[in-house]
Amino acid sequence: MSELVDLTEQKLLDYFRGNGLRTGDGIPNEVELSKRLGVARTVLREALSRFKMNGMIECRTKRGMVLHAPEPFRGLKAAILPELMDKRQIAELLQMRIALESGLSGLISANVTHDRISQLRDIVEAEERFSSGNYSPISDYQFHMKLLELAGNDTAISFFRETYPVVEFADRNYADTLDLNRRKLESAKAYATHRDLTDLLEKRDTEAFSKALSVHLKVYDLSDNITDI
Repeated sequence: MSELVDLTEQKLLDYFRGNGLRTGDGIPNEVELSKRLGVARTVLREALSRFKMNGMIECRTKRGMVLHAPEPFRGLKAAILPELMDKRQIAELLQMRIALESGLSGLISANVTHDRISQLRDIVEAEERFSSGNYSPISDYQFHMKLLELAGNDTAISFFRETYPVVEFADRNYADTLDLNRRKLESAKAYATHRDLTDLLEKRDTEAFSKALSVHLKVYDLSDNITDI
């Protein structure tokens, strides 16, 4: 069944491309599509459900099914099960998060406003710290989501939101490693807090903010040692 659905999914993509369909265009109903593609409706329905899951197909009143620009990471959260992942997979997802946010530091700094600085300061002032020095999951999520909103990259926001369970998993299960990373950074006088990052943003010091953000995120580097700070 799975192979038939995969094949039908490809047939649908070929049909959309072959007919020059674009976002907002209507799609034939299941009966017609089944005839055109030569597949059973049960298989077709399963393939269509995949497109609906990632937002590529919407069902609209009086219009039926309509093509929509797909959301690349929509539905990714359902596949993000850190409890079933090995440390390598966890580490690689965290590395992607670090690279993504660090790479957007220029846009974050360029788009900062007084209102956003105020919002970041509200988060910083409301943060509750654990005895180990970790930020609470809620405040950390809110702070970094605000940074990504400044970058104005919806795809990056989607990736961050859907994969954040990996960050929470690391906080719970690799706390000793994260704490060691933080202490190494603090000993090197390199660690930047959320308050430090907010201060640098307010000063519009793009270069210093970019470096500080990169170092701040190194806490989630699960490699054995932090080097080349």
